[in-house]
Amino acid sequence: MERPVLDPEVRECVSLFSRLRASLPSLDTPEDTFLIEWAIFKRRAASVAAECIARLLPRAVEAVYYVELSDSHVGRDVDLLVVLRDSIKGVDPVEVEETIESLLTRLTRMANISFHAYTTSPSLFEVHTTLCGIYGSRAVPSHVIQLFNNSKPEG
Repeated sequence: MERPVLDPEVRECVSLFSRLRASLPSLDTPEDTFLIEWAIFKRRAASVAAECIARLLPRAVEAVYYVELSDSHVGRDVDLLVVLRDSIKGVDPVEVEETIESLLTRLTRMANISFHAYTTSPSLFEVHTTLCGIYGSRAVPSHVIQLFNNSKPEG
């Protein structure tokens, strides 16, 4: 079967996601070690996702944060908080969240990362926007790490 021709930015994102496979924790490791490895993997996945969001949606996104909603830092999925540019704030933010989640899920699949053995979540990524808030709350949680910031004006 012939491989599809990909946009260079998409190809680079698939490559970045492919490199994440080596970071997946071994399912045979003791639980304590597994949880630490899962937390490390999630942080790396968040960084790759932020880079790809920045590459693929530069005019839509101003900043991306990794949000750790679990006190133990081993929650089941990777939560990202996305700050949208003013120019697209008229778009339905729920639709934007779903579109970014779908994009990241597709890149994950294209990179052959099978995460379902590690989490019951339907997607590896949970995307929140500052317009919708995180599970209804617009307050930014204390456990956030800025991964990308392009707050310069569009042009």
